[in-house]
Amino acid sequence: MTAMKTRARGLTTFLVIAFGFAWLGMVGAWALGYSLVNPLVQLPFAFAPALAAFVVRRWVTGEGFADAGLRLRLREAWPQYLMAWLGPVALVAATAAVAALFGVPLASLDGQMGGLPGWALVAVLLFVVPLLTPIYWGEEFGWTGYLRQRVFVGRPVAATLVTGLIWAVWHYPLATGRLAPVPEVDRDATVEEATAQPLTR
Repeated sequence: MTAMKTRARGLTTFLVIAFGFAWLGMVGAWALGYSLVNPLVQLPFAFAPALAAFVVRRWVTGEGFADAGLRLRLREAWPQYLMAWLGPVALVAATAAVAALFGVPLASLDGQMGGLPGWALVAVLLFVVPLLTPIYWGEEFGWTGYLRQRVFVGRPVAATLVTGLIWAVWHYPLATGRLAPVPEVDRDATVEEATAQPLTR
């Protein structure tokens, strides 16, 4: 019972900090006239889940960081790293192939970034993704490294689904365009991406 209470207290504190710091910060930045479309403005809020996980692990539950996944383990886990890096490209390629098979027209990637041909755009994105990993770490350390391991313990599918849903809701101030005045097409794509997160985590 004590372990359950400790876990519940940790989860509650984590969610309050992760949502509170990020959402209040977004509202504050928006009220001060900063554009939340700017990635540099969004960057501090991306570390809210990591901050929440650190506070909970260190001071609320005192459980420490043994299961935080901070070791890279490149030698034994390189296949997982490779899959995480190239897997999305393979998935998009497979999706495009299925679409073409059924006669669905595909949008061209040519000229989407500085006049680059489509293949060059894909190459640039593949190069940039590893460089952005430290930025994404703030969210991953919190949501994946802490929350997902502690909701529905022993039920990985349910834990992934619930974590993804919470993660999606956390993005909604940006995804809905209420605070970030993104174009309608971009907004619809962002909402769809956030809602689909439970299927991709």
